[in-house]
Amino acid sequence: MVDPASIGVSIAASVLASLGAVEYRIRRSRSIEEQDEQTEWYAESARLAKRVQKTWEGKFERPYEEDRFSSFDEVQREMNLLHSQLTEHISETGDKDVDEEVVEALGTTATACREVYDLGIHMNVLDEFKRTGENAKEDAERLEQEALERL
Repeated sequence: MVDPASIGVSIAASVLASLGAVEYRIRRSRSIEEQDEQTEWYAESARLAKRVQKTWEGKFERPYEEDRFSSFDEVQREMNLLHSQLTEHISETGDKDVDEEVVEALGTTATACREVYDLGIHMNVLDEFKRTGENAKEDAERLEQEALERL
């Protein structure tokens, strides 16, 4: 005959084991979700960095090299939009455990984009405009590298 106390102990052990397994699955699920959010955040950082590079190349470098560059305003508007997107992405770090170097690279790139936008257009601005934009592109390249290393 089975002792009622051993049945109770067996039931209690089964319940505790089940609760432990459920708790483990919940924690594991949360951990995976957090990792997915971090991965997505880094991927978006790299995408934004690539957009800065492509914008500068497509709106200024190539047209300038082909003697068909015509509008500082268009480049400046695009760089201001990218500044806003980079700044917004920084604010999305929230409670994510992301690398501070990538956040700093985002900030540096956003600032560089804003400098292109803020540059006053005047008669001899071309060299300064080119240098400022190239700085933004270089900052974006560093950002992209930093973000991709963490994927």
